[in-house]
Amino acid sequence: AIITGRGAYYGTVAFKFAIGQGEMQVAGATAAATEYDGKAHTALADSDAISVTLKADKYDANAHIPVTDGYIAPCLGKKLATDGFDSEYMDTFPLQITCKGADGKEYEDANTYTVTNAGSYPFTIMVMAENNSCPSVVIPLTAEVSKKQITVVIADKEKFYGETNPALTWSLASGDAYQDNVLVADDTEEALVISLSTTAKDNSDVGTYAITGTSNSANYEVSFIGNGSDGKSGILTVKQAANSFTTELSCSDYTYAKDETPIPNATAKFGTVTYKYATAASDGTAYTDAIPVNAGIYAVKAYVAATDNYAGLTSDPVVFTINKAASPNIGDEEKSYSYTAGSDGKAISVDIARKLPTDRGTTTYAVAKTDTEQLLSEVTVDTAGNLTYKVNQVDSSKVGKTAIITVTASMENYANAGYTLTISITDKKTVE
Repeated sequence: AIITGRGAYYGTVAFKFAIGQGEMQVAGATAAATEYDGKAHTALADSDAISVTLKADKYDANAHIPVTDGYIAPCLGKKLATDGFDSEYMDTFPLQITCKGADGKEYEDANTYTVTNAGSYPFTIMVMAENNSCPSVVIPLTAEVSKKQITVVIADKEKFYGETNPALTWSLASGDAYQDNVLVADDTEEALVISLSTTAKDNSDVGTYAITGTSNSANYEVSFIGNGSDGKSGILTVKQAANSFTTELSCSDYTYAKDETPIPNATAKFGTVTYKYATAASDGTAYTDAIPVNAGIYAVKAYVAATDNYAGLTSDPVVFTINKAASPNIGDEEKSYSYTAGSDGKAISVDIARKLPTDRGTTTYAVAKTDTEQLLSEVTVDTAGNLTYKVNQVDSSKVGKTAIITVTASMENYANAGYTLTISITDKKTVE
């Protein structure tokens, strides 16, 4: 017979007992505790391990069912009150185990509630007699699916100064020590949700910088290893960059003007370009910072000083010319002297240099005369540009005759300038 309700029950064996609508005790209910493997696991670890004891109102001490402290015990699994019955008359008291998940969903059979992904899953089970002849027992449990441990190697990278950072990469650790370091079947690397970053920027100085990783994976606990000093990071090495001129050196010719200087132009991939100059006849060892200002032919070179971040540069020389400015007009003059006195034996002086531009640069002077009548003597010009001459005493036949003195000034910054002085002889005395 099946025990179906409250009352006294008697079998063919020598015992009797009564089940009251009182206490039912449940033991052995445990929740699953496993590591993520991509498979579904029953949240209730083992329903067959659950044992139930019922409190009996009356019992016969000679019964075959063991009774302790008023409880019929223990009965295992899903069948209650099987122990102690003769096999020929085995009576059963079927149990029902239902479940309610944390989301409130109910399951008539607790074994159908499964969990797969890593996390904590609180749920409750309710143990009851199928015929509702005893009060049910509700038990709270929490299933735990831990994250699978995965070790990732952060790859070392390198770049040259000024380059954009390379793509940062990683791989699963392998070798004898990492035999189980694999992803669950059907999972891809995206499941690890790994982000790599570095403190190096595109313009970071030469040196080494850490590459670090983080993971936001739901199912994997990711550990990072690498060649960094902490053993958990990779290394990005920034190396000295090669350098080059991005604009080749040029320098245009121009015509001398006061305060005007050359305008060389060159640009480099890295660094500030500076310039040095030499005369065009230089062998290349005499380049200096002095900027040429006077007319002439010069050479210029472009330079970039080397740093830890980039190599230095020296350009080939470029020759340019500062042409002389147009000749200044310093004017011609005429002077007359009496034939009876001439210059009275005195040397007459004319300051030619004073007539020239002050920025003329280095200047040399040359003098020439046209004096067929021998009216002049001691005609000279010194290095300072002072012209001196004497006018001779002559007879009256020289009246109306002329002599010409020409001084040529050869200047560094201007075309040659000529000064012409015409001397004429009169019959009147000239007052100087």
